[in-house]
Amino acid sequence: MFDQLSDQKMHKYRFGFIGLGIIFGKHLKALERLNIEDKDLSVDVVHVCDLNQENLNKSRELLEEVGQSISKCTFSTDVSELAGDENVDVVVVCTNVQSHYQVIKKLILAKKTVFFEKPGTTNNNDLEDLSQLAKSNNTLLYSLLHSEFGCELRWWNSEKVRTDEPRSFHTLLSGGCFNNKNEAEQTNRLYSCWLDIGINAISIAVAIVKDMKLNTSLSIPRFVRIPSINEGRDVQGCAEYSFGVNGKGSVETSWCSGEGVQRSRVMYSNPDEEYLFDHAKQKVTKVVDGKQEVLFSSDVDRLPDQYLYVFRDGLRKLSQGQDNIDHSLKLHNLLFSALHFDKS
Repeated sequence: MFDQLSDQKMHKYRFGFIGLGIIFGKHLKALERLNIEDKDLSVDVVHVCDLNQENLNKSRELLEEVGQSISKCTFSTDVSELAGDENVDVVVVCTNVQSHYQVIKKLILAKKTVFFEKPGTTNNNDLEDLSQLAKSNNTLLYSLLHSEFGCELRWWNSEKVRTDEPRSFHTLLSGGCFNNKNEAEQTNRLYSCWLDIGINAISIAVAIVKDMKLNTSLSIPRFVRIPSINEGRDVQGCAEYSFGVNGKGSVETSWCSGEGVQRSRVMYSNPDEEYLFDHAKQKVTKVVDGKQEVLFSSDVDRLPDQYLYVFRDGLRKLSQGQDNIDHSLKLHNLLFSALHFDKS
C-alpha cells in the first residue's frame, strides 16, 4: 500500500480567485477537503482579487479558517495584476456573468488556465469565441458545472439503478421572493433566472437522461418578465426537450415561488412507477402505485461537496491536458437556444 502511494505523482496547483462573493467560502471548504482527502492533488491559494476591499479583508479570515497561508497570498483589486502573476497556475472566475467574457479573455491571453463559474457568458457566441481563443493560445477552460456532481446524481449513475431509457422527465429549480427587500436586491445582482439557475437545471437533466436537444415542436419556450426586476429580464422560464428515440421532458426555472426547490421527476415505461430526485435535500425516492421507497439520501454539506467533486474532476482533467469546454458548450447551447424562440 505504501509503495503504491509513494509511486503516485502529486499534482500541485496554485490557484487565484477573482470575485469573492458568497460562493468563495464554499470553494475554499471544497479545496480544504481536497487537500485532506486526495493523495495526488494539492491546491494552494496564492492570489485573490476583488474590487471590494471589504471582500478582500474578509477573504483573509476565510483563507485562514481552511488552513491556507495568507502570508503567501497576494490580495489585489486589479485583474491585470492577477493575470500577470507568474505564481498562479489556475484562475477561478466568480465575478458576475456580465463581466465573464472580458475577464476570461484577459486571462486566456495571459496564458492562464481558467476555471469559471456558470453560466459561462450571457450568449453562446461569446462562449464559443472564448473556446476558440483558448485553443489558439494553448490554454484550458473548465466550466464549474457543480450541479451535475450532486451526490444523488453520482449515486444514481454509479449504481445504474435504471439502464433503460426514460420516457419523460421534468426538472424544476426555483427560489427567491420579491416581497423581501434583501432577496430582491440579491436577485437584481444576477443576470436572469433562466441563465443563472437554468444552466444548473439543464446540467442536472443531462446527467439523468444524457443526450437531449431543444424540441420546439412540443412547445415554444416560455418566459415571464417583470419590468422592475433585472432590467426586465426573465424571472421564470420553461423549455421542452427531446432525447433518445421518443423521450421528452421539460426544464423549468422560477424566482417567484418564495421557496427553494430543486427537483426532478423521471418516468420510465411503467406509468405507475416514477423516480423523484430532491437535489436540495440530496435524496432519491422510488414511487410505485403511490408507495414511496427512499433509495438514497445524504446529509453532506451540499455545495462544498459538489465543488469538491467538480474541482477534483477539473484538476484531474488538467493533469492530463484536458478540459470540459466542449461539454460546457453543449449544455450552454441547450440553455441559449431556448432564448432564441422567446417572443415575450
